[in-house]
Amino acid sequence: MSLLDSGTLPHKCRTQRRTQTPGVLADGDVVRTTLATNVPCWEQPVGTSEANRYDKLGISVETKVYFLTDPGLTERDEIVITERTDRNGRTVTVSAANQREIQVLRPSTPDSSVGLGILFKVMGSYSPGRNS
Repeated sequence: MSLLDSGTLPHKCRTQRRTQTPGVLADGDVVRTTLATNVPCWEQPVGTSEANRYDKLGISVETKVYFLTDPGLTERDEIVITERTDRNGRTVTVSAANQREIQVLRPSTPDSSVGLGILFKVMGSYSPGRNS
């Protein structure tokens, strides 16, 4: 039995868009607008070969997040993991203090490398200075 047999993935997330508000000398505030909540996803660490491939492009990738359908995210967006499934199959809510924004570095691409059929993969990096 695979994860897709259950029709879901082991994590849930919130997606949000960063918008810069006008400010003095272009130093406005960043406003985050929620795009979707309770989205099934699966966060995975980036392997060495994948990290090296992106590093050659000048992109520092720290994590990747898989989705069942194309989440339609762009480089202006963030992913926040809000629930995880533990080793015993129990759902654990990630406390607000432990939630970290994952900045989308590349829009989603179809991926079949995880052996679960076609999932959509988003490459990301943890946003600096917020819950890190």
